[in-house]
Amino acid sequence: MTDDPRHPDSNVKPWWVMVSKEFDELGLTKAEFRIFCHISRRAGPPDFLCHAGIKSMARITRTHPDYVRWIIRHLIGRKLILRIKRPGQSSHLRLCDKFSWLAKYGTDADKVDTSYEETAGESAVAILWGRLHAVLPTAPRVRYEKRMKEHRHLFESVLAEVEHRVKRGQSGRYSSDKLDLVKDPAGLFEFTWKQFSEANR
Repeated sequence: MTDDPRHPDSNVKPWWVMVSKEFDELGLTKAEFRIFCHISRRAGPPDFLCHAGIKSMARITRTHPDYVRWIIRHLIGRKLILRIKRPGQSSHLRLCDKFSWLAKYGTDADKVDTSYEETAGESAVAILWGRLHAVLPTAPRVRYEKRMKEHRHLFESVLAEVEHRVKRGQSGRYSSDKLDLVKDPAGLFEFTWKQFSEANR
């Protein structure tokens, strides 16, 4: 096997992953596809259960933990993933049987009976509000709603920066930086918003 495209063996398919036609046509979002694949990888023998936690999934798939939870609920709602409950312990996840699912639901997402009605966009906004209120508990919705709607990417960048700064002030892991606690998160948000806005003009 060689990386040289002129070599006779260069037409050999590199089996990094094996994606079936049925799976590829499920209509999953990019994040759903990534998390479904991660659960599939972790659900190995002998029991074929995924024991991974939300934080681990979020870190490896580079997805916000709240969004990971939303995606898992959605995949469970579509019956693509089964939740194995364990009294007094965390639940495990198991992929559904492919052929049983196809026989019952087909590949059309509209035919799947799911009671989960929140869209990905609505979920993403809810997650943003949750993150905002975690650092700004008394944040008035009206003040930030317009910014979120008009400058979504800028809003997310500023919020991530404020979250990081607040976390560094609270964590002993960053004591070497000698960062003080953020006493005015709202003021920090406004200052960061102004800086980022000017930098992105």
